[in-house]
Amino acid sequence: MVVPKWCGLVFLLMTPMVVAQGASDVRLRGSVAALAVGANDVLAGRKHGFGGNVRLDVDAGLNPDLDVRFKVERSSSRDFGNFTYEHWISEALLRYQGEYVDITLGRQYLPAGRTDLMTLQDQFAPRDLTVQGMEDSDQRLALPAARIDYFPDDIWTLTAALIRQDRSYGMPFAVRHMFPEIGALSQSPAMGGLLRAEYRNGAWEGALGFSWGRSPFSVFPLGGTGVPKAATFPKERRVSIDGTLTTGRGVLRWDAVYARRLIDGSYPGVSTSRWSTAIGFDQPLWADATLIAQWIYRKSGRVENVALPMADFARVNRALSLEFQHSQQWVTLSLKQAFGDAHDLEGIFIAGNARQRGMVARWSWRVADNWGLGVRAQVLSGRSDTLLKRLGPERQVYVELRRHFSRE
Repeated sequence: MVVPKWCGLVFLLMTPMVVAQGASDVRLRGSVAALAVGANDVLAGRKHGFGGNVRLDVDAGLNPDLDVRFKVERSSSRDFGNFTYEHWISEALLRYQGEYVDITLGRQYLPAGRTDLMTLQDQFAPRDLTVQGMEDSDQRLALPAARIDYFPDDIWTLTAALIRQDRSYGMPFAVRHMFPEIGALSQSPAMGGLLRAEYRNGAWEGALGFSWGRSPFSVFPLGGTGVPKAATFPKERRVSIDGTLTTGRGVLRWDAVYARRLIDGSYPGVSTSRWSTAIGFDQPLWADATLIAQWIYRKSGRVENVALPMADFARVNRALSLEFQHSQQWVTLSLKQAFGDAHDLEGIFIAGNARQRGMVARWSWRVADNWGLGVRAQVLSGRSDTLLKRLGPERQVYVELRRHFSRE
């Protein structure tokens, strides 16, 4: 028997409501939006799209220590993302909160570091780069995990998580169209783990993490005959450190990751390791205005030499793993300004090596109670072998008119 698609939507919308019936404290938030996007992509050509989006977020307290959370989101058209995964549930978890221990089970967002615009700690925080939205956080993907947070005192938080990697980076349509053999972790889920210690004491915050599992990027290995096989995800281990220092002038942020891939020459063009680091400073300027300056650096490790016939194939793998060059760096400047409760404006400038340049502007307007209008525009440029040139439309305008609702 074939089940109509609308039945799945009804089930997903009703399940949180049914769970909430026995809850003592229920918070329901959501929104419905009309969307429009126009883009000119160097790989896919000019494209326009119109559609809709629905979001539903439910928090239900079953008792003082036990919470249930559902987050459902769906767009009506692929012009607004989700090329890699056909999913409705963004987040679905059960959380126990004790005096010294929190236990979280289900699909959840995991630590992603402290870098704006780019995610350095992305092994368990991949992004769907096809998603169109007002905020970069709209692209984040949650993973199923069993997580324990232990609080021995007010200073330390110790985290251990067992994670099922069933979602990886969702590559833009232009890249997937060129390489349809690119895989998705949902076809071959893998298990990974995370250990993390966080420290908070006055103005200082810091964290040290160790993770193991699969790379969030699919690449092409070679078969025994030297012919490329289907894309797969190599094993990877990472060590990370991040933190902040709050001063009288602003907030200093840092983020560093060392990734070691367990591969050999069977992955042409893929490095065995990669360093990523970022330093940023958030500086309040005048009333309701903040300037954010950031420097991001990535350096790939050793790459096995490949024969000339495999050179093009190696370049494909470097692009798929976002290692377009041996070393890459960017400087970003972001100015955020709020105009009362009605308007929020942000301008972002990006400059990188190999002639990479980018400008992004966001404007949000609270038209009326529960109604909001948002506009996001971007212009990106760079050499053909750079991140900004390959992973986003050169010119894009995104518009959404969203109606919010809530119930408690």
